[in-house]
Amino acid sequence: MSAPHVYRITKTLAVYTTRPTKRAVPAMAVRVANAADAHALVDAAESASAAPRLDIV
Repeated sequence: MSAPHVYRITKTLAVYTTRPTKRAVPAMAVRVANAADAHALVDAAESASAAPRLDIV
């Protein structure tokens, strides 16, 4: 299961394969203009993937 996290200061959406910790490295990271864009990306990924859900941290 992936856990996406939006960093508001750097405007980065990061997807982790584990819980985000100090040592966790994101599996994917993208820059987004705002939180609404990040949530749109997460919604599109959820609907396109076979995973039942993604946790937003």
